[in-house]
Amino acid sequence: MLPSKLNHIIKTFSGIFPLDFYWRWTKKLQVLPFYHTVSDHPLPHFSELKYFRSKNRFLDDLDFFTSHFENISMAEVGKEKKSFHLSFDDGMAEMYSVVFPILQEKKLDATFFINTDFVDNKSMFISHKISLLQHELKKSSQNRQRISGYLECETGAIHSYLNRINSEKADEIAKLIHLDFTEYLKQHQPYLTTKQIITLKNAGFTIGNHGKSHRNFNTLTFEEQKNEIETVNSFLKQWGVDDLFFCFPYGDYKIKNELFHWMYQEGGIEKSFGISGLKEDGFPRHHHRILMEHENFSAEEIIRSEYLYFMLKSVLNKNKIRR
Repeated sequence: MLPSKLNHIIKTFSGIFPLDFYWRWTKKLQVLPFYHTVSDHPLPHFSELKYFRSKNRFLDDLDFFTSHFENISMAEVGKEKKSFHLSFDDGMAEMYSVVFPILQEKKLDATFFINTDFVDNKSMFISHKISLLQHELKKSSQNRQRISGYLECETGAIHSYLNRINSEKADEIAKLIHLDFTEYLKQHQPYLTTKQIITLKNAGFTIGNHGKSHRNFNTLTFEEQKNEIETVNSFLKQWGVDDLFFCFPYGDYKIKNELFHWMYQEGGIEKSFGISGLKEDGFPRHHHRILMEHENFSAEEIIRSEYLYFMLKSVLNKNKIRR
């Protein structure tokens, strides 16, 4: 993922060269754009995260990709040709209500990576709890005072403190301000249901593994990592998914080789994915995707920036991940 401080500098210079120049120079013809959700009316559980794309911006993205790249299936990911494969993380409800109809209309292939803890709205992802809490803070100074007292911090520091709490702490804070996560799940149904996932699968889309509970894998033991993957694999197999693909929650930073070897040799994973943009990797079955949810950037600006950044890293021999 392109560091935020470099975004505007890289973007400024990336438009100098035509895309053909980048393709010839880098030999990187395939791009793997990914999103979390698409919405013109972002609900509180993700509105504060900024990880979403408006519908019109998403449609513009698709116009860019289909104009310059061939849309491919998951089976073709890794075959170096001028192509793109879309993917979507976290199993958000908008995948079914917004993204699914668009992809069908445009006849585009894609992969939806899910976390089984959230399927059927059984529980809520910690980041979505935090977004809800931050949303509530905007509505009430009394809530801000309650939370700052609980966290023992100044009201101006609440947001940064909230970004560091765990799910249990979020539940405790929610009680302070009379926010009921369980009721919110019932009312808003923020995640895909099993029935919707099966519909997506039957329509020809790939359903992938994003870990059971969206935990950061570099904080887990090897056994916990395996359990996160195996639980989702079992769910997918139950509903007839034969080809298994895994995407690391929060990326693959500091993930040891041991897990990669296990995934491919024993874990049943055919391909895995990180979030490092255009990047080479020592494991040929591990691929890196490009986050498209940069609010003020078009798809062309994001992709051009990734190409230029890749070129700059190449000069410093830092365009390949070494573990």
